[in-house]
Amino acid sequence: MRTTNQTRSQAASIHRRDPGHSPLQPALKPHLLSLAAAVLLGPLAMSPASAAVCTWNTSAGNWAAIVNWTACVTGNGNPAGVPGAADSASIGAAGVVTVSSAQNIGTLNNAGNLIIDAASLRMTGGLNGSGTTTLQGGGLLNLENTQTVGGNATIVFGSGANNRVGIDGGGKTVTFAAGTTVRGQSGSIGLGQLINGNGNSVLNQGLISSDSGGTITIVQAGLTNQAIAEATGAGSVLALQSNVDNTGGTLRATAGGVVRQEGVAVTGGSISNSGGGIYRLSNSGSNYLNGVTLTSGSFIDMASAVSTA
Repeated sequence: MRTTNQTRSQAASIHRRDPGHSPLQPALKPHLLSLAAAVLLGPLAMSPASAAVCTWNTSAGNWAAIVNWTACVTGNGNPAGVPGAADSASIGAAGVVTVSSAQNIGTLNNAGNLIIDAASLRMTGGLNGSGTTTLQGGGLLNLENTQTVGGNATIVFGSGANNRVGIDGGGKTVTFAAGTTVRGQSGSIGLGQLINGNGNSVLNQGLISSDSGGTITIVQAGLTNQAIAEATGAGSVLALQSNVDNTGGTLRATAGGVVRQEGVAVTGGSISNSGGGIYRLSNSGSNYLNGVTLTSGSFIDMASAVSTA
């Protein structure tokens, strides 16, 4: 039988173990508090921010200026409030957008002019629209997923070293759809350096053209050419530093341009040159031509090639 003193002793013990709380009202545990907050706030507490669908709202300006975008308040770019990796963006025909700092985007619809100037734009969801994207001063358009450049898009390599269209992610394929043009002066297609440059490829169904007196290089990513890849105009060079599956396509040199095969294999399709254009094999025993057709009147310059016979 309990005595009154024993009961008082046990009650005192309860108060000592839980000094801040009444034994009749135990403290709520942290996870219960969190659950209660989630119930009260509903979806606001549980759902991540939705991807923004951003629209360029001025003529000329910088990508990083928040005021230049409409409906982009949830954009997760650099800074917040401009388009980012989770978002999509649209640039109208009158838009001239300069990227001069590191930026990311999901999908971009460009009917205007996008200039990547000594900076990078990383993309995961594709580039569409009839506008022009210019890379200059070491600009990088890094395509980081299997995706398509389409809608009659044009990509232009401007002046300056190390302009790049990177194909990145490991085992990814980027398609230049019919009507797409990749052209200009100085740059490379394929070199993926930010994620995984291995096993990536380019499928060309449009036009790749070195046409401004510089060198455009196909490097690291393999090229499947189902349309035209060319060098045209004096001083223009298309350098092939990755294997080319040319089945159904044409490699051509015109008007003084040079297509230069640099220690890789070219398989199938046709090779042509005219108007002083040259298809040339570099000084390498690793150059192979497999099942190609040399069009009538064309020739291959092997003066500096190494014989493997």
